[in-house]
Amino acid sequence: LQSYLSYAQQQLSTAGGDLLPGADALFALGKLHLLESQQAGNAAPRLELERAIMLFHAALVIEPKHSLAANEAGVALARLGRMNEAKLALQHSASLTAHPATWRNLAAVHETLGEAQLAQLAERESAEAKNRWQARSQAAAHRLHRQEPLR
Repeated sequence: LQSYLSYAQQQLSTAGGDLLPGADALFALGKLHLLESQQAGNAAPRLELERAIMLFHAALVIEPKHSLAANEAGVALARLGRMNEAKLALQHSASLTAHPATWRNLAAVHETLGEAQLAQLAERESAEAKNRWQARSQAAAHRLHRQEPLR
């Protein structure tokens, strides 16, 4: 199975070229497999997770700065119990975009690995990132509110 998934990842990455839409499409497909792995009655959730990881990695080959693909790869890896790989993926995502959910996911992985201090640091980063995102959202809403209507 792993050799098949590696081959598929290589082929999909090549087909996507170096175009962001290709990376986004692979990310979306990976997200579908990730969601499918959570469906009640799914007989092969592990297989769906492996497929999702392959697609997220293919997206990252095309666009290494695809923070969402890195985050979701980390989530899928953690669900398979591959915590060290999950940690690397989530650290990569956090280095690209300090999204609160990424930091929370990283905190959970640190906690599972018994890295309590790192988990606390990641939780703090999550809270700070949440405050920054909220401040940006409020500023954007304020700018939109101040604009005059079109005539």
